[in-house]
Amino acid sequence: MLSTVKPSAEIPADFRAAQEPLLADLNFRYPMRGYQREILDLVNDKLARGEREIHIVAPPGAGKTIIGLQMISTLKCPALILCPNTTIQSQWGGKLDLFLPIDSDEQNFGDNFNGKLRLEQLLGTQDDKPLKPITVLTYQVLSTPGREQEYLEKLAHNSWVKELIKGRSGGTGEAELRILEIFQNNPKAYQKEISRHVSRLRKRLAEEMDLNEVLHPNAIELLQTLRRQKFKLVLFDECHHLTDYWAAIMQHLVKHLDNPIVIGLTGTPPEKKSASQELRYLNLVGDIDYQVPTPALVREKGLAPFQDLVYFVEPTKKEFDFLSEQHLEFHQLIEELCGSEYLDQSASAANEINYPPLTQYIFDYSQKIETEQGFSKFFAKNTEIASALIRAISKLGLPRPRSVEFSEQLTQPTLEDWMIIIEDFASQKLKLSNSEKSHKLYERIRAATRKLGFAITEQGLRKQASPVDRVLAFSEAKPKAVAEILAIEYRVLQDRLRAVVVTDFESMSATAVKGVLNQESGGAIAAMRILLTSDISTYLNPCMVTGSHLLVDNRIKDQFLEAAREFVKEAGYNFELSLSSKAGDLFSALSSTSSAWESRLYVALSTSLFERGITKCLIGTRGLFGEGWDSQALNTLIDLTTTTSPVSVKQLRGRSIRIQNDALGLRKVANNWDVVCIAPSLEKGLNDYQRFVRKHEGYFGICDDGQIECGVGHVHPAFSELTPAQVFASIDSFNQEMAGRALVRDQIYDLWKIGEPYKNRLFDCIEVAKLRKLALTPPHIRYNSKYKEHAKQIRAALNGVWGEYFAVGTLISAAVAFFITGLGPLAWTAVLPAIAATVLASAKRKALFLKLKKDLCQPNSQESSLLDIAYAVLAALQQIKLVPHTIGKENIHATVRSDGSYRIFIDTVDADSSKYFNQSLKEVLSPLSNQPYLIAKYEFALAEIVSPEESDRFFRKYISGRAEPRIGSYHAVPNLLARSEKGRLAFQEAWNKYVSPGFVIATETKPELLNKYFGIGPSLAQRLLWE
Repeated sequence: MLSTVKPSAEIPADFRAAQEPLLADLNFRYPMRGYQREILDLVNDKLARGEREIHIVAPPGAGKTIIGLQMISTLKCPALILCPNTTIQSQWGGKLDLFLPIDSDEQNFGDNFNGKLRLEQLLGTQDDKPLKPITVLTYQVLSTPGREQEYLEKLAHNSWVKELIKGRSGGTGEAELRILEIFQNNPKAYQKEISRHVSRLRKRLAEEMDLNEVLHPNAIELLQTLRRQKFKLVLFDECHHLTDYWAAIMQHLVKHLDNPIVIGLTGTPPEKKSASQELRYLNLVGDIDYQVPTPALVREKGLAPFQDLVYFVEPTKKEFDFLSEQHLEFHQLIEELCGSEYLDQSASAANEINYPPLTQYIFDYSQKIETEQGFSKFFAKNTEIASALIRAISKLGLPRPRSVEFSEQLTQPTLEDWMIIIEDFASQKLKLSNSEKSHKLYERIRAATRKLGFAITEQGLRKQASPVDRVLAFSEAKPKAVAEILAIEYRVLQDRLRAVVVTDFESMSATAVKGVLNQESGGAIAAMRILLTSDISTYLNPCMVTGSHLLVDNRIKDQFLEAAREFVKEAGYNFELSLSSKAGDLFSALSSTSSAWESRLYVALSTSLFERGITKCLIGTRGLFGEGWDSQALNTLIDLTTTTSPVSVKQLRGRSIRIQNDALGLRKVANNWDVVCIAPSLEKGLNDYQRFVRKHEGYFGICDDGQIECGVGHVHPAFSELTPAQVFASIDSFNQEMAGRALVRDQIYDLWKIGEPYKNRLFDCIEVAKLRKLALTPPHIRYNSKYKEHAKQIRAALNGVWGEYFAVGTLISAAVAFFITGLGPLAWTAVLPAIAATVLASAKRKALFLKLKKDLCQPNSQESSLLDIAYAVLAALQQIKLVPHTIGKENIHATVRSDGSYRIFIDTVDADSSKYFNQSLKEVLSPLSNQPYLIAKYEFALAEIVSPEESDRFFRKYISGRAEPRIGSYHAVPNLLARSEKGRLAFQEAWNKYVSPGFVIATETKPELLNKYFGIGPSLAQRLLWE
């Protein structure tokens, strides 16, 4: 047993005075993991320095509960543990059992106790009088409101008054009178307004409230009891919840307990919070002291390896027809406002004077920009609308601004482009007009844009939820995909399969999309019904668990009922359970009339029977199967939820990666599936895909090339926030690839490199796809030579063969002639060595010719071409001393992914060097737009060297010094190097050495280059990796 208890001298004096005898012999009976020991050492060091706030971040399953309990066993003073729900509350008791002495019959625990130490004597809740030494509460218990609603409504009334004064420029009396009249004459509207203000106030209640006005008397009394019993240690479990109301209550608690030690434990620190929420959180638990990333725990065998997979579906015909209809009105508006005769015209046709209204607005706007400041300056400050305008100008065939020309790839305006333009048109022209006709058109535009999730407001264009979003998110096709995924998983796992399907809710009202989504759409009950009709359900016998129902597959209902009765009895309850079902249903509801039959009990029951294999698939809601739920047997997670909150996503995915402490836990790999509904032919048809992308922001996973990457790119290299609709032309190929990966869990396990050391660092990389076809880089670059010099060296090597053999042949012939002088008829044999030397020389020269030709005509691989550019960037940055010379070419790596895209990254370097390198490399490889300096990349066309005859001709031409390469592409000079002459010269020299001959060109002197090459270049993405 590994003890982490430090000498009592390191425990604060006020803690030694408050130590509890019952806690004297608590200690964890198993060895701590490496990172757990590091955390405990860090905690002890902080306590020795007198610090009392400790903030630990470790993913679900990392053993945070063990760390918290070891802290209690070290300090041995009464401890208060606070949790967000009863499920997590109950887990502390199960872990505390691991800290009790195995045989405590002979132990003496002070004057007040003599005998066996039992769990119930240590652990309790607010119901115990007096409180137990380890008291576990939910945050709600201390936050129980008393007159909270009354208090909030008073604040809401004041907020309403202030809003009226500000918005209607009246006085307090007028505002109060208006509210009174609404209250008397329109109670429904009054309640709606008050509720709106209450909802807004509740979010910032922490700043507004007086706790004496808010807390229930029982909560205040509990606070006083905690202080009286000298609770000196407070553990906030899942402390990421503490950003608003709960945070204020907990801050009050800490002050009331007179400087206790505060330990914050979470797997997911709050992200994307306001400054005030973040400050409130950090004031309570302090800055993060120790953070354990999930990949590190996987490497240390603390969590199971996992892979993220996605299954694509398309809407049903009824759903697709509805989605198309939602787009139709907007398309009709565009055609009406732009004139269908102007759409898709060429620029040369733009000689009309009387354009339709939106076309005229675009024309006038662009002319005004060009006249007043020019598009280049406007583009720099107003990128979104400038890009939208230029694409619309090209689409409508209007005269293009002189300073900008887009390539054909970029001429089609997106839906977002049209929204940006039409919002500007509606807000700046129609709304400000005094014409009733303009006002009606303004309202038509607002109604059409709302259907697609865009609101035109005084604050500008705002995205909002729309019927399109709901239909894609809750498509009927998704539960059918669940059955297909489970069938794939069952092929390999068979009876070892343990799957959970998680939804947002059990059922909902979908009146906004009446006739398309029914009340059960997108919910757990719909998933249950559809799965039960599939063949795979015969092997899985699914059950549904929600806050109000436990539904059981009829094929196992008797077995399930018998096992449930045994479970309830063993849990100490004495009530009857019964099954009921409706005609036509394939499931039965398990229920009881007892008040003890609540979700906490039947979730534990379902989990127990799930792990035993009575059911192999649970269907339920995020509220139950998210944070706090634990099943080590779980190996397949299917996520049907719509949440993109980083906290919720990480908590949910953390459910599947806990390791079973038995044979089934060996080489466990969890498959985490998303189901995404797409309609690529519609502009908003990728909304559900974009939600999927947001889910994976900030989340790390294993890639096909063994890298551990943050973001949706780890699911597939083709995925990013900018993935074009064309990528999804055939979703079957993606689904087949994902199915293939699901079946090879052993390979995924090996990709994780379990047990191997890691550096625990993050670094950026550039991912490059859609590269140009390969050509031949000027060969002399590979030999660090000038072209003429290189050609001369090759000629010298070839001619040297003649010289070498001719000299030897001549010498031998002379010798032979000397010895046979006077032999008459044999004199002619003197020339044989010379002839032989000529033949040998010819053969050797031919072999050398072929070898040199092969080497010279060998085109670069994509990988070597990218590495050459990377070497040039590194050398130039080193030349201007932005990057140290200790970094060498060996630090730059390129790897290829399954779709043929390449990663380029630099390792083992400082953060600044990595940042400068990645930024510069990305700029060099990016498509051209308006960069101030360019450099050419010369190459020879592959057509010149594909056949032996052509390659012979090219080689002879090359070594004669007459071969002329063509310009294959232009690349931007990186900003860090372009800003000074020294930097530009350094880049040019490095480019000439590693990539191609060429000179840096100022685009100001040759603007035609930008016009010709605008937008041409590979597809780039910046990725974040962990190692």
